[in-house]
Amino acid sequence: MEIDVSFTPRELARLEVRRRIVVVIDVVRASTTIVQGLASGGAAFVPVGSVAAARRASGSVPEALRLLGGERGGVRIPGFDLGNSPWEYTPDRVAGKTVVFTTTNGTAAIRAARDPQELLIGALVNLEAVARYLAARATDVVLAAAGQEGRPVLDDTVCAGLLAERLQALSGEGYALSDGARLALGASQPYRGRLREMLEHAASGRALLRIGYQRDLDFCAQLSVLDAVPGVVDGRVVLLEGAG
Repeated sequence: MEIDVSFTPRELARLEVRRRIVVVIDVVRASTTIVQGLASGGAAFVPVGSVAAARRASGSVPEALRLLGGERGGVRIPGFDLGNSPWEYTPDRVAGKTVVFTTTNGTAAIRAARDPQELLIGALVNLEAVARYLAARATDVVLAAAGQEGRPVLDDTVCAGLLAERLQALSGEGYALSDGARLALGASQPYRGRLREMLEHAASGRALLRIGYQRDLDFCAQLSVLDAVPGVVDGRVVLLEGAG
């Protein structure tokens, strides 16, 4: 078995993943927001690539059960119910609701995987839950960083490295690491116990700080605080395991 890491959606799209589990990682913030939303009782997220597609897709969900969520330039899209801040996705807002969701980087990464065995959503906040889920399935894994506008970013890379390390530990070193996984693991080591500082160093974190979203970095930096494993089923992200 092998753990591989892809650093951008374009790289992921070139990989053969039909016999591998793919974990999409967009720490700041789409993955974190999806995990929080489903842990808060949300029914599903429908990831789409554009604002126009989100508006079209919303028509397939009964009005009383749907929300439009997402961002462009880091801020809530005009006319949408929610942005991309995990703080917004509380039980009183999302319980029982389907969120049609579009973001600059995360939803593109979700859509880039070509017919994987399974497609999961991972972040720092649910790292332990995802690692346990993967260890129980004992198959090849691709940790797919969303990056930022087509380029690798520190936060997703560090998360992938920490997840690879934890999966190896749970499996008794049963996984080999690809070169990409070794690079991610090496990147993660200086930031052990310094995840909030790491997010401030990352380009995606700095972009949020510029527009005043300091509290979002606090949320995204939490490690293994949500026992939730989201996965894509028939084009919808739903809770596969854990509290919701």
